[in-house]
Amino acid sequence: METKSISKRTASYITLVLSGDYKLDGLELKPTRKLIRRQKKEQRAILDKAVKAVILSTIESVNQAAKDGNLLDQKNQVVKTAYFSVKPAYGSIGFLTYIQKAEIKATRDDVLRVLSQMVMNDELEKVGLKGGQEIPVEEANNFQIRYRSIRYAKPSSGEMVAFEENK
Repeated sequence: METKSISKRTASYITLVLSGDYKLDGLELKPTRKLIRRQKKEQRAILDKAVKAVILSTIESVNQAAKDGNLLDQKNQVVKTAYFSVKPAYGSIGFLTYIQKAEIKATRDDVLRVLSQMVMNDELEKVGLKGGQEIPVEEANNFQIRYRSIRYAKPSSGEMVAFEENK
């Protein structure tokens, strides 16, 4: 039996095919669906991490504004609870605006996916909001869904001292 040698390039191609990430199509190497799905998943994880970082920093700045008593609604009234949504809406702060300012190329679906994951991890609370009043999530339509992260109580003296995060 005779030993044959192959080039390093051919050996690397053989290794790629045997790994299952590439397949031979004639004389061309093409990525498999397995590799494409894995790359998309990795890219989505990176995007989700960046979106979540912006969401958390936005929530933190709103938390600080609430602690300082600087969180006001459209009528310049101090608000009792801050509500968040994907896009800016009446009575809520839209995350998509902050994400675009951070120059992250995320869509509404990307932000919604991260928010849903945060709700599942008990980092945010999902609520229904109709006419400025909270309603059960089951009774709310998609346009009335908001996310709540902060709430603080207003003591009888008129000063803001008690502050707690919703869990």
